[in-house]
Amino acid sequence: MKALACLLVLAFVIDLSHAQDSPKDYLSAHNAARDAVGVVPMTWNSTVATYARDYLNQHISDCEMVHSSGPYGENLAWGSADLSGTYAVKMWVDEKADYDHDSNSCAPNAVCGHYTQVVWRNSVRLGCAKPRVSLLLLLPCTEQELQPPPTPLPLEKSNPRSALLCLHCLLLLFVGAKFFKILIAVGLPPNCSSGFRC
Repeated sequence: MKALACLLVLAFVIDLSHAQDSPKDYLSAHNAARDAVGVVPMTWNSTVATYARDYLNQHISDCEMVHSSGPYGENLAWGSADLSGTYAVKMWVDEKADYDHDSNSCAPNAVCGHYTQVVWRNSVRLGCAKPRVSLLLLLPCTEQELQPPPTPLPLEKSNPRSALLCLHCLLLLFVGAKFFKILIAVGLPPNCSSGFRC
């Protein structure tokens, strides 16, 4: 039985420009990693991109890397200066060095789950959004510990903060053993509405 589910990949980044943040850029970064391991490319989905934008807009004022606790898996990345969405994907893909295909696991004390989500065979659609964050809370050090923190201050226009969210829609078919060798998993993730459509 075929079921459609979505895997959420979330990245918060600080960015000075929107270079390398178009749908084509996101797809190219993901699909290059997928091609390297013989996995079919994903396609862009505007419904998924809208979901990504709406989720970020709900959480844009807290400026924290917070998992949604929703029905999707998430990747989080944090960067500074001119980190683009394309570079965030590169950081996830760089985890390939810590992935042991034979054991289908990460190297000891290593992280590789972001990489495996990028190359997951059954990911079929991708949507990303990167709205700007307009506030930054500044907490200067003072000698008076009881002094309340200042109110949030607007960021300078030359140094905006950005958030990035990428969603992968998955077509889940079988229970399998390894990434990119056979199709993996059955059914929808916990809490995922069977009526959700990518």
